[in-house]
Amino acid sequence: MFVVAVTALSASGGHFVRFTQSGWEVLSTVLSIVVFTVPGVIIGAQLGALVASRIPQRILERSLAVLFILVALLTVGEVVL
Repeated sequence: MFVVAVTALSASGGHFVRFTQSGWEVLSTVLSIVVFTVPGVIIGAQLGALVASRIPQRILERSLAVLFILVALLTVGEVVL
């Protein structure tokens, strides 16, 4: 886990430097995305853990399978069309 954290931190730093060099408009857009994404990830992780603890494992597995199939179909549809 430590290796993943260090990798993510170094990659984020590299991206930040790149966005800074691209100009204020690009950096502003990226920072506004980050401001909304970070709380969404934290809240989503908490809600996901709560839902996963209350739903039976078999139903959860099937629901995730359906979700992944839908995402795959949407992705293929975007590429083909």
